[in-house]
Amino acid sequence: MLSSTLPQRRLIPHARRRKVLHGIALAVALGVGAFLILPKLAHVGELHAVHGGIAGFRMDSLLGMVTSSPSASTPPARPPPPVRGSCARMLSKELLEKYAVNGTVMITFSDAGMWNLFGATWLANLKTAGINYFVLAVADDKAAALVETAGVSQCFITHDIEVDDLGADFKWGSITWKLHTWQKVLTVRHVHQMGFHVLSSDLDVVWFRDPLSYFTEQYTEADYMVSMDPITTHNPIGDPGPETGVTVSHYMNTGVYFLRNTEGGSALINKWHSIRKEMQLKGMHDQDGLYAYLTRVDKEKIDAPNRITRVVDGGKTKLAQLPATQFQNGYSHCVNKIHNVHKLEPYEAHFVWVWGNNNGKMHRMREHTYFERR
Repeated sequence: MLSSTLPQRRLIPHARRRKVLHGIALAVALGVGAFLILPKLAHVGELHAVHGGIAGFRMDSLLGMVTSSPSASTPPARPPPPVRGSCARMLSKELLEKYAVNGTVMITFSDAGMWNLFGATWLANLKTAGINYFVLAVADDKAAALVETAGVSQCFITHDIEVDDLGADFKWGSITWKLHTWQKVLTVRHVHQMGFHVLSSDLDVVWFRDPLSYFTEQYTEADYMVSMDPITTHNPIGDPGPETGVTVSHYMNTGVYFLRNTEGGSALINKWHSIRKEMQLKGMHDQDGLYAYLTRVDKEKIDAPNRITRVVDGGKTKLAQLPATQFQNGYSHCVNKIHNVHKLEPYEAHFVWVWGNNNGKMHRMREHTYFERR
């Protein structure tokens, strides 16, 4: 018994050396680092020697180890570059028809400064809300380049120049900023004349859900529906309709409004356009100019049961005011949260009526996780 086992025990060192030498030669030939397989070769060689006394080395064992050894790591593929958008060089009916839904387009005006602050947030929340019928009106080539870099092609460069200095800082309240606001009126008028309903939205508006059915199916009486600055409502609890107690004396906010493509809608936007030079000379921006006309020049005719008031040249336009419970400002949405009191889901919050101007707006957006960094 002892003599039958000794030859096998003596065979182990000799077999191991021979197998290792074979392994080195094969590893070099196959281009595999010898250090990856030498321990395995010795182990396999020993097993072959112990369990059968085989002097030769089995090629299939080596091939199996080579094929199962880790391959050289390859760098991960680079993600494709972001798709760059392309703004049209001018407004056209073809561009609007491409994106309109139910004859409606959302028009938002932006310069480079505002896009840097709020563009990414505006886009991200539109996407979340499922609103895809927007078209951006950009002030110039600088703004267009930023919008295109964000991958937006639903845009065009405006050519109605109302501002005095394109290179000036568009600071809120400045002469340049006031003139700039009237450019929005010209753009909306062009879109309206091409046969579309217009949902006008400032860039510092956060949209939570699509309001299209509100304007085109649920409440279709008014030609012009505009948001307001008041932070409370006269509506009964849970009433989602336009504001009761409507009057132009309630200060409007033209950061969000819906202009229907009707004769009454045309009467209002044409009047707004016609008073611009007079109001500009008085140092008014577009919102103040329209408010001044409606409250000081025009005479409204209130139709309380239908929640509208008739305005413009004896009542050509039916005006309604959007409910503060669902079309909100920064205070009514973030502080008194009137939508919670009425158990209604808001459509949007326009981040005015916050402390600290644009920095305050961004702070409020961050607090509520609406803000998107570019």
